[in-house]
Amino acid sequence: MMSSRDMSILSAMAGAESGPRHEPRASARRVQTHFTMKVKIKCWNGVASWLWVANDENCGICRMAFNGCCPDCKVPGDDCPLVWGQCSHCFHMHCILKWLNSQQVQQHCPMCRQEWKFKE
Repeated sequence: MMSSRDMSILSAMAGAESGPRHEPRASARRVQTHFTMKVKIKCWNGVASWLWVANDENCGICRMAFNGCCPDCKVPGDDCPLVWGQCSHCFHMHCILKWLNSQQVQQHCPMCRQEWKFKE
């Protein structure tokens, strides 16, 4: 067991004062706070842009040319019909059917997200 003299020596060596222990000052304590900062953007410069060409001659799903075959057609020249939606977007039949079957809830056009309905 340590004597009070030994405790005083240890306290002095550790830099502590003898006597009751006090809470450190606020500046010495680690204070964890969360701040929310509102930022106002004064200037914005785009570094890239993307534009969908409405009269594109490629399928919007597989990106293959309409006059070629889709990835599901094995031999070029296979009959790969084109289908249009009521939204006027056009796709290979195999591509849009695969897309529509992958949708869990509602079937939407992959380009404009309108409900997909085949144009008659």
